[in-house]
Amino acid sequence: MPLRGISCRACWSIAIIVPRHWWHYVEATETSLSLNYWVPLKDDMDLALDEFLVNHIVESFVKGESEQTKQYLLNPNQLEDISSTPSELFAQFQQAVQNAESEEHKRKLWELLARVRLTVRHLEVMPKEEYKLLLEFNSKRLQTETRTATESLPISSTLELLISSMCAPRTIAGMKREFFRRLYT
Repeated sequence: MPLRGISCRACWSIAIIVPRHWWHYVEATETSLSLNYWVPLKDDMDLALDEFLVNHIVESFVKGESEQTKQYLLNPNQLEDISSTPSELFAQFQQAVQNAESEEHKRKLWELLARVRLTVRHLEVMPKEEYKLLLEFNSKRLQTETRTATESLPISSTLELLISSMCAPRTIAGMKREFFRRLYT
């Protein structure tokens, strides 16, 4: 499938719905407040287990580490929410699964959507040349930012490789396979 880009300039009160598994990035060109919300779908419960496992692995590496290391390895919204124990993190995962599957949660979501006036507009695919220019521009900008950031990494490259290997999709899939094998035998 060829690479395609869609560009959209959103102003206040605009919601952008990004289909599942679509890579995307958002850039604020002005000071603004934005909300990102992941609407949980039944298919996402499998991904929630992946996320739980990755969170557990990464959080186990950052406990007791410097703030700089935590900022490097965690998303900004995770910095204050490091679980004190693996069982606490698992309890959060179980609660999220129960909430997503509850009829009350589904009803509240539909009630909210029913109250919102929606106008859906299909966005056009960017011309290929314009998309290439955007990628090249962002690539150059990122290379400059990365060059200065990599000069002072808060963790060793070997540790980063270890964490990346432990969080790799194949590794997580193997852990889930083993978990379900034990659960159902």
